[in-house]
Amino acid sequence: MKFGKKTGALIGASLLAAVLMTGCAGNQASVGYFNAERIDKESEALKAIESEANAKLAEAQQEAIALQQKKGTMSDEEFQKVQQAQMLKMQALNQKYQIEIQQKVQQALEQISKEKKLDAVMANTNMQKAVIHGGVDITDDLLQKLK
Repeated sequence: MKFGKKTGALIGASLLAAVLMTGCAGNQASVGYFNAERIDKESEALKAIESEANAKLAEAQQEAIALQQKKGTMSDEEFQKVQQAQMLKMQALNQKYQIEIQQKVQQALEQISKEKKLDAVMANTNMQKAVIHGGVDITDDLLQKLK
């Protein structure tokens, strides 16, 4: 449950689906794109969120290990309830930080989209290009906004 490489895929997948439409100028749409891997690798703000998430998840994992050691002092039913609560806590933490990253990126992309008068913004990855030819590379702009 580590953040990092998953974040690039998360950002790419979620934002590829969230194409930002602000109105077309004539028949030509202005499309922006960003390199999701670079954002994941170079954004200090996202790294800070990932670091915090990893620390919180490590704490929760230590609690789960401690719980496992107390298994003999509980009934099976009680242990299952406590174990399930711990798993839900870890899932909630994971989801909280994924949403935080997604919202931060989406907010920055909306600002860039308005500033550059883009009709759509898409995520490019090294493995899968959403924009193959043309478009405006906004990767550096996004990194600036995410500081």
